[in-house]
Amino acid sequence: MEVPTAYLAIQKPAIGIDQDTLYLMGGVNCRTDEIVSDVLCYALEDDTWKTVASLSEPSYGGTALQVDGEMILTLNETESGTSLSPWHFDGTAWRISSAAMPEISPLAYYDVDGNCRASVCAYENTLLYTGLPTDTYGDIFCYRAEDETFVKNDYTVYGLSQENLYCTAVMDTVLYVLCTPDFGLETALIPLEGNLPSDGGDSENTDSGNSTGTQTAAQSSTNQKQTTTKPSTSKTTQTTDFDALTVTLGDVDFDDAVTIEDAYAVLCYYSRQSAGLQDNFLASDTFASRETAALTAADVDEDGKITIQDAYHILMYYASRYAGIEITWEAVLSA
Repeated sequence: MEVPTAYLAIQKPAIGIDQDTLYLMGGVNCRTDEIVSDVLCYALEDDTWKTVASLSEPSYGGTALQVDGEMILTLNETESGTSLSPWHFDGTAWRISSAAMPEISPLAYYDVDGNCRASVCAYENTLLYTGLPTDTYGDIFCYRAEDETFVKNDYTVYGLSQENLYCTAVMDTVLYVLCTPDFGLETALIPLEGNLPSDGGDSENTDSGNSTGTQTAAQSSTNQKQTTTKPSTSKTTQTTDFDALTVTLGDVDFDDAVTIEDAYAVLCYYSRQSAGLQDNFLASDTFASRETAALTAADVDEDGKITIQDAYHILMYYASRYAGIEITWEAVLSA
């Protein structure tokens, strides 16, 4: 299985598997820095490489998955940026879907090379996008391949370390979300059966049995979320009930710990508000009580507004607790 010599200089190709065939799609020529559109495939049956139809335009990276009888390439990078429309390959030719992804929020996460960090996996006849915040569809949404339509669902990974999203996979109708925060590994399990519009049904939100219409990965995991030890918060410190939610100062993602992710979330919210962007604190506006609770938790100095000082105080509280200092909010706010 020796790769053709001409392809040895190609880096960052998209890689896909279709039954017994391996595809290498596009990439960057490390000698010329040129983005290429070549597609090579390796047939396991006869141990041969061959060139097939080129991509619609030069591209590198992205995720390629077999869905509904076609190879689909998505979130690949072109000279003009991340492709927001999936690319279909039927074995003969490539075509770019006319469906455009929902508008990406300013909070979309990119790595140091400017590549999108969102994760994509296949579920039945859909692509399932996770960790890519959009203005209207939240940060988990679907692309239905059979009619080339983007659709909503009832889930979000808000509360996990999206900026370090590692990978997602579906096994036995359960979505596994893995993140790599600053310390250890976070995992969340989300049951999908009957809760995603993958059967050609209505493209609006489906009823998952959740009375609020929005469900976070941390909730869906039903305490299956596993993390390394984080500084804990005292649940007796200034708590208020919002429809059975217990609010703890600084814990804006309701994971029972004040962490650096909470400070980052508050800082992002403050930045959006300062830029004049009308945006809820949470990914969805359908959970009014949770939105109110998150804002209450974020306003640690209780001045009625979310500022950069709130983010700073949360960060100081976290750092002190992590260093083993049993500091109180009163001491943080008076420092």
